[in-house]
Amino acid sequence: MGEQPIYTCQAHVFQINPETKKSWLPCAKDPVNVSFYYDSHRNFYRIISVDDVTSKLILNTIVTPNMAFTKTSNKFTQFTDVKAGTVYGLGFGSENELNKFMDQFKEVKELTRASLRSNGSDSKDAAHSPAEVRSSTANGQEGAASPQLPSGSNSPSATFATPEAQLKYENDRLKIALAQSSANAKKWEAELQVLKNNNARLTAALQESTANVEEWKRQLQTYKEENGRLKKQTVNGGAAAADTEEAQKKIELLEIEKNKKAKEIEKLQTDLAQLSRNLEEQTVQLKNLEDENTRLKTKIEHLERSSKLDSEKDQLRQLHTQMESRLEEMGKLSVRVKTIINRV
Repeated sequence: MGEQPIYTCQAHVFQINPETKKSWLPCAKDPVNVSFYYDSHRNFYRIISVDDVTSKLILNTIVTPNMAFTKTSNKFTQFTDVKAGTVYGLGFGSENELNKFMDQFKEVKELTRASLRSNGSDSKDAAHSPAEVRSSTANGQEGAASPQLPSGSNSPSATFATPEAQLKYENDRLKIALAQSSANAKKWEAELQVLKNNNARLTAALQESTANVEEWKRQLQTYKEENGRLKKQTVNGGAAAADTEEAQKKIELLEIEKNKKAKEIEKLQTDLAQLSRNLEEQTVQLKNLEDENTRLKTKIEHLERSSKLDSEKDQLRQLHTQMESRLEEMGKLSVRVKTIINRV
């Protein structure tokens, strides 16, 4: 795509109320990623933000040398998007996060100014003069206090001067949403693999515990039989006193061993029950992640088809423009031929 993120942070995004100019409208319910992107092909920087829940493009602002952020509180800043004709606000979780964002903006702004200066292209930004930016920022500041955390609202769609601008906007939005969906799909696939590995490990541990329990049960039964046999020998008095004393010691040792094994069996049964519950939970999570992965793949396929359709529409528009140009040339040629015939 030729465009890579160079810095990303989390913030609440707001838009100034276009009617009152004195209140803020939240663009997303929760904090979203706000990123600086660098387009190496066209050599400019953009501020981009996409709602992870709705995949809606919230911010798409080109950084200009005259662009300015106004810090209105320890955690809130605002700026004017002259092209979109509105004012945006960013609310951060701490003053430190806001300061890091402002430092990154200053660095990007200086890089933009240096790039335009080296290319002799300062005139391209004449439409966004410092006076116009200050005026728009002042209108957005008038009576608009830093908002509280939003309860949930979507920002209104931007308006475009030409269909080509709207097509480009939608194409960029689809590309960003596709990249976000691909990143989410990779993350879920990694977590899915971890859960599968945990599931296999728990299954192996469960099988091993079951085998151990069966083995302890067999040993316990053997001890019980030996204990009963020795007790019978003692009761019947068929053995000598020394044998009786030795048998009694064996009985005591067997009793101790039996109690020990019984406790181990109880502990293993408890562990077995816990492993079974863990296995059920992991199975449910695995099923949910597989469903989510399937949904994301479907969404990615849909976005790819939409992006391909937009590209085909753009090609058709170019062909239509070329045909109109050829028809116009043929019309002019026809007029010239008629003129020559009339002269003859």
